[in-house]
Amino acid sequence: MRHAAVSGLPSAIFCPRLSGCEIAVRIMSAETDVPMKVLLADGGLDEDERGLCDAFCSLCEHMPLYVNSERSITLDSIMDACRRLKRTVDLKLVALHRIDVIADNSGCELGKALDRLASFADEIDIAVIVTSEMERGRVRIDGRRPLLFHLRNSDSVCQYADTVLIAHRPGLYNDKTDPNETELILAKHPWLSPCTFNLMLKPEYSKFTDQ
Repeated sequence: MRHAAVSGLPSAIFCPRLSGCEIAVRIMSAETDVPMKVLLADGGLDEDERGLCDAFCSLCEHMPLYVNSERSITLDSIMDACRRLKRTVDLKLVALHRIDVIADNSGCELGKALDRLASFADEIDIAVIVTSEMERGRVRIDGRRPLLFHLRNSDSVCQYADTVLIAHRPGLYNDKTDPNETELILAKHPWLSPCTFNLMLKPEYSKFTDQ
């Protein structure tokens, strides 16, 4: 979403589990390579870092990224907001963090929520990204790389998702591996075979880089 907005693609994030301030700090850290803890510290910026952040703040004034972090946000309110953004800025991309939480807030099952989202995306011609948790216990017990069926509510997710990406950090389960080494597993795609991309998590900057 950050890359899309920086490139000028109107985008919206709906995230009931992170505050708007936390999202803003993560985006600024990833773009400027100033650690998040420095951004949050009082008087923690040196002159060069302050210049970078000022320049990024100027960019943000024109960056078409819209954030809603209401904890009780529902699917209906998300759709209403997206319709307004479609009319005003020609919204192209929407991300829903923790679709299971949003479904619960909406009083519906995940499958029904995804069905409504799929129809809505076609209706107003937008791309939709949703995040979902893994069944962590099953991955640890199996002792192997996660597969589609390890996704929580995997049947519903796989029914409606065109593409499924799974972020796997083997070091969380294996002490011999760097915990920041990440496998981005392309588990489902309309025309590509399953494959894996090797990345490195930079937690202090809230981003991934090529290894």
